[in-house]
Amino acid sequence: ATFCAQSSASGGVRFAALSYPSRFLRHFNAEVWIADGRGGEAWSTGAGYDNDSRWSVDAGWVGTVAPFTKLIEAESYTSMNGVQLEATADVGGGQNVGWIDANDWMAYANINFPTTGSYKVEYRVASVSGATLSLDLNAGSVQLGQVAIPATGGWQTWATISNTVSITAGTYSLGVFAPQGGWNINWIRFTKL
Repeated sequence: ATFCAQSSASGGVRFAALSYPSRFLRHFNAEVWIADGRGGEAWSTGAGYDNDSRWSVDAGWVGTVAPFTKLIEAESYTSMNGVQLEATADVGGGQNVGWIDANDWMAYANINFPTTGSYKVEYRVASVSGATLSLDLNAGSVQLGQVAIPATGGWQTWATISNTVSITAGTYSLGVFAPQGGWNINWIRFTKL
């Protein structure tokens, strides 16, 4: 639905659905509430409630917003040094990045982080004997840290590992660097905590 702001009968502002008559949104107590219109614009007038801020929810539905998540396929780099692509046996198929040696890297341009804070970073990796990868922003100007890659048992035996990083809101070039070689990577996923 598309919503627009309009004055309400009680003198406040409501957001009315353009394509669904008598449907309204209201912000209350850090949540967005939806009224289905059966009760009109009824406001709570009970003790302890401010008539200008309390919306009666006719349908009894409260929605939640999913956290920001960004999945980056490893093979979608915009530049790289020393790596190659191969077909992956991982769930979902496609390609993974392999033949990673020490000092190889991949860069991913225009990765946007909408808010400042902590992000969980998950890496889908495979390695015969284990290794280390390093994550950075803007060609190493912001170091996000290193993470140990375990021995997974084979070049196509996949495991998901993770760490938590702090990122300031903005658009960056994301870098994956190999302090140690001997691993494959299929994807990286960021989730706002």
